[in-house]
Amino acid sequence: EISHKAIKVMLRFEIVRPDKASLLGARACKLLNLVQRVHAMSSTPATASPNVNLQAEIDDILTQYHNVFDGIGMLPYRYKILLKPNAIPVIHAPRRVQLL
Repeated sequence: EISHKAIKVMLRFEIVRPDKASLLGARACKLLNLVQRVHAMSSTPATASPNVNLQAEIDDILTQYHNVFDGIGMLPYRYKILLKPNAIPVIHAPRRVQLL
């Protein structure tokens, strides 16, 4: 049994060698409410006082690369994704992208 805040869940654990990293899988993280799916994002900074320089940089990037950000979330044509019949769905954590 594992608990986080007020949530208790029965999970199967595997004992690993001390030199290996321990981790929780996607199912366990969901059950414990450690992760959640984000369906919408806002360009408003999350801080209480807006950062003018940050907003200027964001506006500059949006202007410079407008063709990348226009119509985001929708391709201008129909696209069909073919999956293998025996494909197993997985969840990959988002990775940070270094800005140069």
